[in-house]
Order: sequence, then C-alpha cells, then structure tokens
Amino acid sequence: MPDENYWMRFPQVLSVAEVAEITRVSSVTVWRLLNSSKIPAHRIADAWIIYKEEVQAWAESGAESSKVHSPTRFLEGYPEELTIEDLTVLLGKTQQTVYKWLATGSLAPTGWRVGRKWLLHKSSFIVLLENSSNQNADFIGD
Repeated sequence: MPDENYWMRFPQVLSVAEVAEITRVSSVTVWRLLNSSKIPAHRIADAWIIYKEEVQAWAESGAESSKVHSPTRFLEGYPEELTIEDLTVLLGKTQQTVYKWLATGSLAPTGWRVGRKWLLHKSSFIVLLENSSNQNADFIGD
C-alpha cells in the first residue's frame, strides 16, 4: 500500500490520467470503472469529479468494496459559505464552468446570488457530493 508521501504528490481533485497512474490501468479502464461505480467519484453535469481522499480510502480498503463512504475531511479548512474561488478548487474546474453549473442548477442544491457574487453553503456542498456520488444507490452510470 502506498504511503502518505506517495499520495501527497497528487492534487486534491484527480484527473482520469492520474487515477490511471494510481491504479496502473489504462484511462479507458478508469472510465469504465467510474461508470460501473467501482472507483468512487462524483458525476456533476457531464463531468467526473474524482477526489484523492476517496480514491485513497478505496485503495486502502483493497479496492474490494465498491461502496466507499464519501469522506469530506478536505472541507474542514473552508468557511461555511463557499465562494466561486472555493468551488473552483473543490471541483477542479474553471470559474467559467462553475458559473455555468450554478446558473443551470447543476450544483443543486443550488447556491444563491448576492449582488454579483455566488455563494454555496458548505452543508449544501456536502449534500451535492452525496447526491452526485457514484457510490449512491440511486446512481445510474452511462
């Protein structure tokens, strides 16, 4: 099992290529594993959000359990009201994508607008992660 130093070299939000490197399989296989809920991740709009913390928990469980609880330790340092800047980091996406997802309701329960700013409660973000998880019993893959 890789040690903490191994995991520290990866960002909080992983790409498919990084998951392929971690699991030592092809990117195509990673896509299949995501769609079949074997690797824990979140489907928001048409994008996969893959958190290092979840993949690490999955790998440490021996990758046997296909249903890993969604850890949210990485949210501890964030304020209760998440800004666009926070969401771009947490989702690993550009501001343009996050604005689009907020405007179209893809980040439901949706954030709200205060003047020209969008905000999202951290508790709502946790609900979003639970609802978008491919580990959720209601998840339907591609």
